[in-house]
Amino acid sequence: MYRFRLTALLLVATILLSSGISQAKGATEHPVIKPFGGAEFVDGPSKTTSFDTFDFLVTTADGKKTDKVTKKGKYWYLRYRITDASGQLDKSVGAEEILENYRNACLQRGGTIHYDYSRRLVFSLTRDDGGETWVNLQASDGNYDITIVDEKGLDPTLVFGAEEMASEIDIDGDVVVYGINFAVDSDRLEPGSEKVLTEMVKLMRNEPQLRIEIQGHTDNTGSADYNLKLSDRRVATVREFLILFGIDPARMISKGYGLSRPVATNDTEEGRALNRRVELHRMN
Repeated sequence: MYRFRLTALLLVATILLSSGISQAKGATEHPVIKPFGGAEFVDGPSKTTSFDTFDFLVTTADGKKTDKVTKKGKYWYLRYRITDASGQLDKSVGAEEILENYRNACLQRGGTIHYDYSRRLVFSLTRDDGGETWVNLQASDGNYDITIVDEKGLDPTLVFGAEEMASEIDIDGDVVVYGINFAVDSDRLEPGSEKVLTEMVKLMRNEPQLRIEIQGHTDNTGSADYNLKLSDRRVATVREFLILFGIDPARMISKGYGLSRPVATNDTEEGRALNRRVELHRMN
């Protein structure tokens, strides 16, 4: 039977460990994802950076395939080891015991497990600010590596101008655009959308070397096939608007992704509003 150490793993930011875990150079403990009881940082590999990206494995909805999703934000790579009284690696604490503790802690916190196979666990938690924390855990007997990315929260009421769009694309390679609204079940633009579209025209004029993929995303209302086709039609409309205002068609492609790439839960109206979005992705 596993020796569950959930007290040390509770995924609550207000609970701080008092076990005196040593911290490796450049690494800090994550405020929410706590280490397995008694685990210590391994000096050297562990690090924390203000921004980085990581490709997380996810199992497709049918459970038959594995895909990858790229997450970006504040980044932790933490290597932990568990030692016995003599300071040697304690292999009596098995990989499955470590994984099981994190599985249970994730589910207790209302998180989602995206991948669980061959001593690797990938899960995510939604934070109070609307952002998500993604975790990749790879375990061995007595030690494990954990990669964490805190994606920043999204605000559907935040409308970027051309300068903000350019800055986001320059830093991240893409930008999420809200404020382009369509009639229900239609690719017809709603009044008011022209404000954001005009800023996109300015962006393309100000950045003559920029080539973009205009991506369309939906919530999960309706079937996957229906949403895929709807999102494709909608971003084709966005592209046509830009062409109408003189942007070279060769600089742009449009593609709908439907409900396949949510950035928030679809269980609430707030989350669905975040998922209904246009993204601009820089092409090389």
